[in-house]
Amino acid sequence: MIARQRIHSLDGLRGVLALFVCIYHLTNSFPEFKQTLRGWTALLDQGWVAVDVFFVLSGFVMCYVYEKDFRDGVNWPKWLNFMLARVARLYPVHLATFAILFLFLIPFIYNTPRFLDDAGRYSWSSAIASIFMLQGPWVDHRTWNYPSWSISVEWHLYVLFPFMLVLIRNRMACFGVVLGGTILVLIVYLTGFGAEAVVTGGDWEPYPTNGPVALLRGLLLFSAGIAVYGIRDIAGPALNIVALPVVFGFVGLLLFEPTAPFSVLLVPVLILCVMTNPLVSDGLSGRIQLFLGKISYSLYMTHALVQIIFVNRVKDYLQAGGGVPSDLAITVVILAGVALSIVFGYLMYRYVELGGRQFVRRLIDRSALASA
Repeated sequence: MIARQRIHSLDGLRGVLALFVCIYHLTNSFPEFKQTLRGWTALLDQGWVAVDVFFVLSGFVMCYVYEKDFRDGVNWPKWLNFMLARVARLYPVHLATFAILFLFLIPFIYNTPRFLDDAGRYSWSSAIASIFMLQGPWVDHRTWNYPSWSISVEWHLYVLFPFMLVLIRNRMACFGVVLGGTILVLIVYLTGFGAEAVVTGGDWEPYPTNGPVALLRGLLLFSAGIAVYGIRDIAGPALNIVALPVVFGFVGLLLFEPTAPFSVLLVPVLILCVMTNPLVSDGLSGRIQLFLGKISYSLYMTHALVQIIFVNRVKDYLQAGGGVPSDLAITVVILAGVALSIVFGYLMYRYVELGGRQFVRRLIDRSALASA
């Protein structure tokens, strides 16, 4: 495979959204404070939308990187090489994060229903499913490193990806997949089909993160990303003109709870606009945004560790006296958690993601040489 030049604006978008998810989850540790934030704006309560963008981005970027490899069809060596590359990309951080969380929690949960019962969030069966990235579609409740549900879904989609490239061979079909896929996801959100069975901040979450519907959500949006790649060069100058209205419209929909689900309809266009409009592209290509983009996978995968190990423990300490922490104290804890998440994300990226990827690739190369 020939390396493709990175699209910096998409890296920046991924980084900003990973930070958004981090803030979203850390504030979930304080339901009362979450309600206060909702009184100001619903935007900070819409972290779920970042995952929708990630799914579409993933389909698009997989095409951008691998489409030429599978242009003439799929065979076993090509498919296996692709999947091994995905193992090298995902598994080092995934396993390291799970190991840290397991070692931290097992002294507290061993011989308790949380570990022994299949329905327990930290059950032994959920642990096995998590190790093999099966937890998203096939476990009906949140598990150990709960944000990794979307990575589990993506893992399933990677298995199918080379065979899904047939979608981009017909441009009319691409339009149908983009429109139909996002509309179906919107219907899932509006009907509550497969809704999250955990109450957060006093409300039901209508955005499925567990079970087969979570896989359906990922499949529809990943397919839309593949289809967007197939029509990326059609709109041309028109995209540049509508880019700012699309960006503002996307954010505007997220400002209000009733309109937030409709933002999924704009995600495919948003990705194209991010690449074509110089103002938007430059705004996402600054040093901070690119740094966040570089560590985005590690940040996304490890921020729950900071929440469980640091934020929730500080929360317990603040509440130990029976009082309610002030909004100022909660804000300080959340900001400290965000800072720690970024630092931990960088360390995980520097010492596990990069090193682990190189280590796995060396093992793969040695195996290939040994079998030659």
